[in-house]
Amino acid sequence: MSSGVKFRGVLVHVLSNGGALQLISVRDALARSDLRARDNSRQGPPTALVLDSSPAQHELSSAIESWAPSHPILHYLAIPPIATVYAGFYIVNSLAGHPPIFKALRDFLNSPNLLPSITDPHDAKATPRVYLYSDGDFVTTSNDVETHYASAVSKGFDATLERFVGSQHVTHMRADPERYWRAVTSVWTKALQRSGSRPVLSSL
Repeated sequence: MSSGVKFRGVLVHVLSNGGALQLISVRDALARSDLRARDNSRQGPPTALVLDSSPAQHELSSAIESWAPSHPILHYLAIPPIATVYAGFYIVNSLAGHPPIFKALRDFLNSPNLLPSITDPHDAKATPRVYLYSDGDFVTTSNDVETHYASAVSKGFDATLERFVGSQHVTHMRADPERYWRAVTSVWTKALQRSGSRPVLSSL
């Protein structure tokens, strides 16, 4: 940042589980960077997290719903090869000593230090979040989201659920754009209020 420019903050808008996995890559890159550790004696910049259709819990069922054709016969024919590929990945991942990928993802998202040097690693409430999900999503089911939300709340996160009806995976914005962006604006407003930033300087 150039001298004199106010840091407006960070609104992380995650789409699906692939987007959440990319957030892990961002976290790792920040952790490896030479940025100085966050100064906890000063009020940090506003940060907020939007989780659209994420995180899923069951890898195989999510993979089948993502990759198998919608045609009923082709859908069932696609299950064995998808399951075979998944089994191979699961074995290799386990032999490498890594936890199941969605378990690691869900644990990561319930860690306060999402963005090292930016988010407060000691204050879960510092980064409010909203879950945008639907009962019509079979890739990331409503139960997947609601159980993660419950875990987040139990860990002290400022979390909100915004449940849509009938919309499929990552189509909630198209189903009801006004409601969707109202939820995003609301969580960003929370972040601004928590950080003490003025809306005129820190806006969407």
